[in-house]
Amino acid sequence: MPSPAVTETAEATPTPTIEEEVSEAYLRYWDVYSEGLFDLETSRFDEVMRGPRLERAVDEIESLRQDGRAVKIVVENHPVVVKVEGDEAVVFDEYENDSYLIDPETKEPVGDPGTGEVIRDTVTLTRSGQTWKVLDSVREVE
Repeated sequence: MPSPAVTETAEATPTPTIEEEVSEAYLRYWDVYSEGLFDLETSRFDEVMRGPRLERAVDEIESLRQDGRAVKIVVENHPVVVKVEGDEAVVFDEYENDSYLIDPETKEPVGDPGTGEVIRDTVTLTRSGQTWKVLDSVREVE
């Protein structure tokens, strides 16, 4: 007796929402930024940043190099996309910062451990083509 024909159905991959695209771009920014601070390397920063945020990040790396330090980023982000209008998006992120300074060669901690300070950032991203990049950020000061 012949077996019944089996019909395969391909599962459609859902298209991410614009908010999901922005959130993914924001978290990718953190990954690239963290690597840069750890390795004192700015070569990939322009993949995820532009404008004022890129300038500050490059300056930050230069300052760390001059001080003979690097940074191990330890944060757990909780981004919320609060607005998307055209090619601009705003993300609010409240996270606990346990980052700390490290020796750039040995990667061993230098000085005090992370403080656990709660940081609140409002971050503006802009889209160029299909790529969202962090343009600027404002830190809420208590």
